[in-house]
Amino acid sequence: VFAKNTAELIKEIVMDNVNALKPGDDLVPQKFLAELYKKVPGVIDYHFVLNQENGDEYKNVQSAQGIGYNQVARCFDIDDIVVDPGN
Repeated sequence: VFAKNTAELIKEIVMDNVNALKPGDDLVPQKFLAELYKKVPGVIDYHFVLNQENGDEYKNVQSAQGIGYNQVARCFDIDDIVVDPGN
């Protein structure tokens, strides 16, 4: 059983880490998995799905690499982050 704020806590951690990236940095969720496991009790696994600007989707990605030196990954709205509690 998860706490009521589990989904919001996950969203905040993901958004903060993505928005801390500098232009040209690759988006590598594994870099903030330790923070998620430490701060969000009861969650045993994470899978990330990333969407490109054109709407294409990458399922269960390890990272988003090849971001241009003048481009940066960003989360503009915390509601754009979806938390699926699984089965």
